[in-house]
Amino acid sequence: MHINDIVLKNGLFLYVLLTAALFFSCSDNPVHPGAKDISLEAGEHALTVTNRFPRELYYFAVEWGRVAQIQWTPASKEGTGIPPGGTKKISYDKVYGYRDGTTIIFYYWIKKNPSVEEISFLTITP
Repeated sequence: MHINDIVLKNGLFLYVLLTAALFFSCSDNPVHPGAKDISLEAGEHALTVTNRFPRELYYFAVEWGRVAQIQWTPASKEGTGIPPGGTKKISYDKVYGYRDGTTIIFYYWIKKNPSVEEISFLTITP
């Protein structure tokens, strides 16, 4: 067997393995919300978030450049949740470090004390 055949076969195997991993990691997960479960829109004065997931959603919004400068812990406190099917407006002055025209990272999760793997995010630039 020639070395190129081995590389080609191993490369093909690796490609199939990575494709399968990507497929299964992107599949619907009934216990964790995905991007299709959240609607995030930028308005003139606020973000509008709609929760399409069947459980309450918690969030933290921060300006993109500030996220590397802070150490934050997900807080699932009263008043930060969005109920199933609910919509909430978040004024830009409530987005940590936001300045006009900068990108916002919108982190979201559903558990009171989520692990790092259970926190997802979307980005938006108003």
